[in-house]
Amino acid sequence: MAKDNFDFDAALENYDEDAALAELSASLEPKVIVVEGDAVAKFPDGKIYRLALTFSIDDASALKDLPDDDPVEQLKTLFSRLSNEATTNALMKEPFQAVASFASRYFELFQRVNEAAVGESHALPQS
Repeated sequence: MAKDNFDFDAALENYDEDAALAELSASLEPKVIVVEGDAVAKFPDGKIYRLALTFSIDDASALKDLPDDDPVEQLKTLFSRLSNEATTNALMKEPFQAVASFASRYFELFQRVNEAAVGESHALPQS
């Protein structure tokens, strides 16, 4: 529907803001799978990004030292530490909500990897 011909009053008759926002949110969410130790995301525009689920203490320290009140800088630093410049630049052009969703899912997977690694190391027999 062209913006010039939009019937605002008709649209309001059955308008459900929660449903509209849920639909928008779902349309921005990338699909994420784990492949060969990497979080691989397919974004709504079809682009695929891959980030390792392991990183160094130096990388963790760089992320820890970021100000909590600047989510954009946090995402830029995360991606620049875990991928090449071309990937980081491409991710920064994606919708913020999609990138934030990927980052959230990435850290969820990262946490699960850490928990599994700690659990496995405790299960090792003592020599």
